[in-house]
Amino acid sequence: MTRSPIAPRARRRAAIRAALVAAALSALGCEQRGTIAIELATAPDSTLLDQVTSARLRLSEPPAIAEAIRTEDGLSLALDVAAEGQAGAVTFEGFDADGDLIAYGHSGRLIANAVDATLTIYVAAPLSLAPAPNAPDPPRSDAALVPLSYGAMLAGGRTATGTAATEIERYSVYQHRFEPVADLTGGRIAPAAATGVRDNIYLFGGIDSAGVDTDTLARVVPSGGGAAVIDIAAADSGLARSGAAMAALGGDRFAVTGNPAVLIDNSSTGARRYADAPALAGTATSTVIAGQRYTVFAGAGNGASGAIVLTDERFSELPPTPVDGAPAGLARTAHSAAALPDGNVLVVAGRVTQADGGDALASAGLRVWPDLGRVENVLRLATPRADAAAAATDAYLVVAGGVDADGALVADAEIFALPGPGQPDFTAVATVPMVAARSGAQAAPLPNGQVLIVGGVDADGAPVVQAELFTPAPAEPPLAPATAR
Repeated sequence: MTRSPIAPRARRRAAIRAALVAAALSALGCEQRGTIAIELATAPDSTLLDQVTSARLRLSEPPAIAEAIRTEDGLSLALDVAAEGQAGAVTFEGFDADGDLIAYGHSGRLIANAVDATLTIYVAAPLSLAPAPNAPDPPRSDAALVPLSYGAMLAGGRTATGTAATEIERYSVYQHRFEPVADLTGGRIAPAAATGVRDNIYLFGGIDSAGVDTDTLARVVPSGGGAAVIDIAAADSGLARSGAAMAALGGDRFAVTGNPAVLIDNSSTGARRYADAPALAGTATSTVIAGQRYTVFAGAGNGASGAIVLTDERFSELPPTPVDGAPAGLARTAHSAAALPDGNVLVVAGRVTQADGGDALASAGLRVWPDLGRVENVLRLATPRADAAAAATDAYLVVAGGVDADGALVADAEIFALPGPGQPDFTAVATVPMVAARSGAQAAPLPNGQVLIVGGVDADGAPVVQAELFTPAPAEPPLAPATAR
C-alpha cells in the first residue's frame, strides 16, 4: 500500500504519515493507482500534533476510514478506495492520551481518481481561532476579501505606510497559503468587490495611489496559477467612490452602494448609474431562496428603516424594526452582515442611533427574511461592538474583534451555532480569544467549514500582520478513538 508523508507545514516534528490511495481498473484490465498525499498545516510553532496519540482519517465519498495509534515510528494512516471520480472530503481527527479530540481538520471536496496530487488540511483545536500558516504580503487594512469556490481572494488595501496596495492574493483550502496571483493597476484602498461566475472577481472604485476615489471596474479572471486583470472605464460620470459594498445579482451583474447606486452589467459595459435605484448604503448581501435571488442592503441610509431589498429589479423598503431603544434597529453603521444557509441575512454589531438621538453599540443580531419582508431579533452579543468582522458557515456564525463602547479593541470572537434540526434558535456556544485584537477586519467563510479573518488595524492604527482561521467542531460527535477500543 502506498503511503506518503503528512506533516505540519510550519512544524514537522510530529511523525504522522497518511495518504488517500485511489485504485481503478482501466479498459485493458490493468490496475491504475493514484496517491493523494495529505499534508497537515498547523499554526506556526504549534505543538498540537505532538500531543496526538491516536488519529483517524475519513473520506466521505466513497465512505472510508483509517485509524492508527502512535508508536515509536509515529502515526501512519492510509485509505485505499476505488477511483470512480466521486467527490468527497477528507477529515482528520487527532486524539490525546485521554481520548479527547484535540486536533481537527476538514478538506475541501476532491475527486477520488487515479492521479497523483497533494492536499493540505489545516488542523487546529475544535472551536478555536489560530494563526493561518502564512500571512498576506504586505500586511494591509481596507482590502477586499471575497469568497471563492475553493477559498478566498484578497485584493488591494492600505499598507503600513498608507499607500494603496496593488497585490491580489489567493487563499485555497487545498494548499492553505496566501499566494500572489496578480496586481491591480495603481492599487486600490477600500474597493467594492464581489465574486461572479467561474470565480471571476469584480472590484469597483477605491482610492488609488494618488489618494483619489476612482470609478474604474477591474475584472480579475483566474488563469492557470495566476489571474489576468482587466480594467474597464465607467460608462457614466460621477460614480467615483470608496468604502462601498457590492452584491452579485446573478449572471455577472452587480449592485454597488452609494448615491447614486451603481449597476455593473457584464464586463463589456462597465459600470453605470443604476436607473430608478434609491440611494443605497451599508452592507450588501445577496442570497437565493427557492430559486429566487434577493439582495439585502442594510444600514443607515437605506430609507427610514435601514433596510432595502432588491428582487426582480424592484426595490422595497422594509418596515422599521425598533431594537435596543433604536427607532429602526437596522439603521446602524459600522455593522456587519452575513448570508445564512437558509437564504436569510444576519445583521450584527455596529452603532445605532437611539430614540433620544444618542449613539450606542448594538448588542442585538437581526435576521432579515427578504422573501417575507420580516425582521426579527435572534441573538445578543455578550460584548456589544462596532467594526467587527462576521461570517456564517453552514453551522456557525463568527463575530470577531471590533471596538467596544470605550473605543478599546475587542480581543475575542463570539461563536453562535446556527438553527438546525432540533435547535430552532441561534445559540451562543463559545467566546474564543483572537490571535490579534483588531477592528475593521474582513472575514470570509471557506468551503471546508472554516472562516478566514484578515486585515483590520491594531490599537495603534497599523495593519494587523497575522491572518487567522476559525476551526469548527465536527458536525457529528467523533467516534471513540482507536486507543479506547
